[in-house]
Amino acid sequence: MKRYIFLIQIMVCIALMFSSCANPAEDGTDTINYTPDEYVEGSSEYLGYEAAMELALSYQDIIMSADRGISLNIVVSHEVVEKIVSQIGGCGYPVIDAENSISMCNPEAVSLFCEEAAAGKDSEVTLYLVYTDGGLAQYEFRCEEGDLTLNTVHVDWTGLLEPEVTVTGSYRLESLSLTEKGWMIYKMDLSDYTFSKPFNVNPYKMIKLSPQDYTAQMLCKKYLLPVGYEKNDMFLISWDSDSVNTVDFGFLFQFLYMTYSDEMITYIDNPFSIDENAGWPLFRVSADIFENVVCTYFGITPQELRNLQIYDAEAHEYVIHITQPCAYSTVPKIPVPEIVNYWYNEDGSLTMRVEALFCEFGTDCAFTHEVTVMENVDGSFHYISNAFYESEDNILHDIQFRIGNEISRYYGS
Repeated sequence: MKRYIFLIQIMVCIALMFSSCANPAEDGTDTINYTPDEYVEGSSEYLGYEAAMELALSYQDIIMSADRGISLNIVVSHEVVEKIVSQIGGCGYPVIDAENSISMCNPEAVSLFCEEAAAGKDSEVTLYLVYTDGGLAQYEFRCEEGDLTLNTVHVDWTGLLEPEVTVTGSYRLESLSLTEKGWMIYKMDLSDYTFSKPFNVNPYKMIKLSPQDYTAQMLCKKYLLPVGYEKNDMFLISWDSDSVNTVDFGFLFQFLYMTYSDEMITYIDNPFSIDENAGWPLFRVSADIFENVVCTYFGITPQELRNLQIYDAEAHEYVIHITQPCAYSTVPKIPVPEIVNYWYNEDGSLTMRVEALFCEFGTDCAFTHEVTVMENVDGSFHYISNAFYESEDNILHDIQFRIGNEISRYYGS
């Protein structure tokens, strides 16, 4: 029940953020959210709303022919999102998908705006974001006398597949910049939103202007994203074949297993038994499964693994930790890997240089590491090493192990 209450609170928070919830200050400069019936025909707000609706109508045929599934959380295929982005881009508008996975069409006007805004020049630009449900967001950025503002219009689709404006808003921006890697990063002023702190609302947003490297995206999807930076330290420490014992396989196993089996597992839904000594969130896994999974992705033998990990020889089992999705007291802040370079070494191994995107802190390089893997002819692979670059400028997420190292707590190091 607590889990559902928490989810409801999150939904309320999101609704508040984009609904008409803030009152204007006496000087009229406070953040204001508009609703469609507040638009006056002929006003700039009305024209912005009308333009977004017309653009949505231009790809209504794509939405009507798309498979939207039967769940309440509608998600169209990536190909459909690409088709919508391509169609809007073909009309000359700057547009990208909301996940930043597709190269932006017509980014030149947005880049120019960033340059002019940085120089304090009056400028404006409008860009569009396409969401995974086929919805559309119109973002109008303005710089007037050095003041940055953002006006937004969000268009969703009704059950009858007709477009409708659901939320609109106007925000002051504290900052806006274009990084060398082509990320436009801006920070909204949410000081007037009293709910933003307890719900950990992120004021930053990042939009990719430079072209995507498709190969780098595929490498990231195969080697990095399945493990990521949440609840394990595999990419947050330096290790190689001589120091693989520093990797905590008890925490890492959950992520490796999901890649190995192509099955999603959680602390509620998994095929393993709860450890009788420690209880949740520790589980026991047969040695055959554990060793097959770990040894597949690391160049070590089962015997070596037994010397590295807590192994119960009598039961022929290992102890693992499975993440609880609702273990966070606030929305988790987890960075995302982005491959900025990659190369093949003389021995045939592949090394990827990674710079972590951390939207919660408004940076496209929270920390840097290099991951090396060995690819096999059959498409399988194993990790060889990770080189983590220590720096005073590194920004690491403050929630790595929400429950701590329970394995050491109950069984010793």
